[in-house]
Amino acid sequence: MSENMLTLSELKALIASMYGSTAIASKDPQLLINQTAKVLNKIGLMVTIKGRYVDRLPEFDGPELPLGKTIEEYFLQLPKILDEDRDGSEDGAPNEPSFLPASYSYSLPKKRIKQTRRYDEYEEACYTEGQFLDFIAEVEASINDSTTVYKYGLKRQLLGSGIALIESIIDGSNGDTIADGGTLATYVAASANTLDQGAYVINPTDSTEKGVVLAEKGDIAANTAWADAVAAGQIVVFELAEDIAKPTDTSSGEAFIKKVLDDVEIASENSQGHSLNGACIGAVENLRLYTLQGVRSVFSVDVKAGAFHRDELELGAEMRSLPNFGNYAGNTWAVLTDSRTFVLFLGYMAMRVRENADGDFVNFVRHLRYTPFMSRSTFIKLYREPAAVDGD
Repeated sequence: MSENMLTLSELKALIASMYGSTAIASKDPQLLINQTAKVLNKIGLMVTIKGRYVDRLPEFDGPELPLGKTIEEYFLQLPKILDEDRDGSEDGAPNEPSFLPASYSYSLPKKRIKQTRRYDEYEEACYTEGQFLDFIAEVEASINDSTTVYKYGLKRQLLGSGIALIESIIDGSNGDTIADGGTLATYVAASANTLDQGAYVINPTDSTEKGVVLAEKGDIAANTAWADAVAAGQIVVFELAEDIAKPTDTSSGEAFIKKVLDDVEIASENSQGHSLNGACIGAVENLRLYTLQGVRSVFSVDVKAGAFHRDELELGAEMRSLPNFGNYAGNTWAVLTDSRTFVLFLGYMAMRVRENADGDFVNFVRHLRYTPFMSRSTFIKLYREPAAVDGD
C-alpha cells in the first residue's frame, strides 16, 4: 500500500487524536501564543444560543387594568316566562332582575425583573462594534424573555388553580371548606329554607352528587326533598368532571374523542350544571381543550387522520398541549372550557432605568402586576384519570 494512500481507519484515528487534544465546550479559556509573531491568538467568534421563549396561551391575555385591580363578576339570570295578564292588573307591578351572588378575583403580588449593564466592560470583551451591539441587545431583551416565561407560568397556574377549585367541590365531604372560601354541606330538607343562594350542597342519599343552590334564600320551602328541589331548578347538580383514561392507543384515543364531541354538543346549546354558579349559560362557540403533553401524539399517530384537525373532524374545540397545569398534581389531565373562563389581566407594567455614576453602570427594572380571573358563569369540564382501585 502506498504511503500516500489514505484509509478510512487511518482518517478515523487521526481525527480522534486531534479532538483528544482539543477541548470542546471547556469552562476554562486557554492562553494560546502564536509561534511566529509571539502574540495572543485572538477569539475569532463569540456565539450565544438564543432560544425562542414562547407563551402557548395567548388567549388568556386580558386588557390592561389602568385603575382598580380587583375583578368583580356578576351574572344576570334569565327572567321567567309569565302567564298572560289579560286584565292588565299586573301592568304597574315591577319584575326586578335577578342576579347571582357576585364573585371576586384579586391581583397577585407585584414583582420585578432586573438586569444590570456595566459600561466599558462588555465593550472590551467584544471584537467588533456590531458584535457589541448584539451583545447589549441580548442583555436588555432578556427582560422580555423573563416576562414571557413568567406570564406563561402564571397562566398555567391559573388553569391548575381552577382545576383544584372544581375538584375541591366534587371530591369534598360535608363541612369541607372549598378553595373559593365556600363550605360544602349535606342537604337537609328540614332547613332547606335557610340555604343561601350559591351554597354548595351534597345529595343526602348520594355523596358523589354535588350541587349549588340557585334559588334565593327562603324560596326553597322547608322539608323540600332533594329530588324535588333539583326538579324545580332550585338546586343545580354539577356535571363538571368525568373519569376517563388518558389516551395511550387508538381505542382509548377514540373513546376520548367521542366524549369530547358529546361535551362540545352540550356546550353548543343552552346548558346548566356546567358552570360554577349553576346558571343557565348560553351556547359557546370558542371552546378550548387543554391537555397535558403526551396526548397529541396519540391523536396524530394512533387515531386515524389526526382527528383534532378542524378540517378533518369538526371537533369544535381548539387544542393546546401544556407541560403542566402549574403546581397542580391531581388526576385531571385535560380541560374543555370556554375561551372566556380563564383570563390574566395586566394590572401594571413599567420599565424604570437608573444610572449609577460612581459604579459606571445602569440598571433596568421592569415592574409587573397581574390579576388572574376565573369565570363562574362559563362552561368547563374536567377529564380525570380514574382513581386506582385496591388490588390494581
